[in-house]
Amino acid sequence: MGTRTEARMAALLVLLSMLWGSSFFFTGVALRDLPPLTIVLARVSIAALLGAAILQASATDQPGAVALAARVPVTSSTRWS
Repeated sequence: MGTRTEARMAALLVLLSMLWGSSFFFTGVALRDLPPLTIVLARVSIAALLGAAILQASATDQPGAVALAARVPVTSSTRWS
């Protein structure tokens, strides 16, 4: 591999570590004001919406996958009520 590729991989690794580490910081801050289940619901909902958007953008031959991903936040919120 060339030095340009190695530099790009190192930059991506630094970005990944910053994103990964910041989630612990923001979770700690959020726990001061919100109950844990609310934080879990928000994280699952955001992940489901992003997953549905990625599936929609990829235009794969999985017609039920987007509908299933869109139902995840509803399912997770009603399970505990």
